[in-house]
Amino acid sequence: MRRRTVILFAASLVAGLLKTPKKHKELPNGKTDPRFFVGSWQYTDQENRLHYLAINPDLELIIDQKPVKGNVETINAYQLIFLDALGYHLIIKANEIGPVAFFDEADNVNYSLNKAN
Repeated sequence: MRRRTVILFAASLVAGLLKTPKKHKELPNGKTDPRFFVGSWQYTDQENRLHYLAINPDLELIIDQKPVKGNVETINAYQLIFLDALGYHLIIKANEIGPVAFFDEADNVNYSLNKAN
């Protein structure tokens, strides 16, 4: 019985190690690589309209092909916080794979992001 328990524990440990999610690429100083957030996505608003969101290599935020005036306030492994010209936060949330959600503080709404075609 004890041998079976040890074998099950070892098998579970190996399976857990093989399924460990990938970590964000980190720079030597421990910060997240900002290129992780670069790309194009789409989301649907509350009125069922499709919008496009893009982040270019300079971390400029573009929504529906219009640059959003403002600047990056914070960037870490799981979010990029952008402060727009009106003082509202626009937050891109990510998981281990990439950006997955967009929060607009002005409307107090979260939108799910899908990779743009």
